[in-house]
Parts: sequence; C-alpha cells; structure tokens
Amino acid sequence: MTDVSQGGCFVFSSAPAETGELLRIELMLPAGGSLTLWGHAAHVVERIGFGVRFARYITADDRRKLEWLIKAEARRRKPGA
Repeated sequence: MTDVSQGGCFVFSSAPAETGELLRIELMLPAGGSLTLWGHAAHVVERIGFGVRFARYITADDRRKLEWLIKAEARRRKPGA
C-alpha cells in the first residue's frame, strides 16, 4: 500500500479488481493491532494494483489509526528522514 491519505490509497496487488468494486482492506500495524478500511476501486492498473477511494464511514478508532499511518508514511517519504 502506498500514497495513503484520508481519501484513499494505492494497493499493490496481483489480485484482480474491477473499477467500482467494494473492497475491504485490513492492515496489520507495526505496533500491533489492525486497521480495517472499506472503499471502492477507483482505478485499476492490470497486474500492478488498484487505487482505492475510502468509504465515508470509518470508526473513530480506525480514523485515529489511519491518521497515524498517514503521518508515518509522510515521515518515511521525507528526504533525510
């Protein structure tokens, strides 16, 4: 998974997906626990993966985990970090 934001992400996957398909994404977090997100395939890049637009509903707990993940991704991408 890459390019994580409040609105969606890109998932590297060889599993087929169709544009508009409802997807459940479950991530195991490095600090323990998991994050479950629902969304729709916004676009598909055959044999590479698909962009996901997150569904509007997300629990408060999963929202906090997503915000943590976005911050961690930003730090990882920051030059010199």
